[in-house]
Amino acid sequence: MRTDQFAVQGALGVYLMKRDATGGDVLTDAQRRDFLRCLEGADTSSVNRALANVLDRQLSHDEMQRALTFYNSSAGVKQVQREMVEAQKMLG
Repeated sequence: MRTDQFAVQGALGVYLMKRDATGGDVLTDAQRRDFLRCLEGADTSSVNRALANVLDRQLSHDEMQRALTFYNSSAGVKQVQREMVEAQKMLG
């Protein structure tokens, strides 16, 4: 699972803990729309900077280059597409 999927899962968990949420693991259509509006309106620049700092500390320059090469390849694009489908399924 990619780091951004962890972030979405965490955000969903926080959302479900809101007092007006049902408390269940399944979102109603209205809650799903509300949650997606929150994600769309979120300022992700601070999260992106934090993730970039973590990756900078954990990956060598060569590892970053290999990751970029992979994600720019057709196999990498397909992998991202599969992960997007998984994320969409997670959100219902």
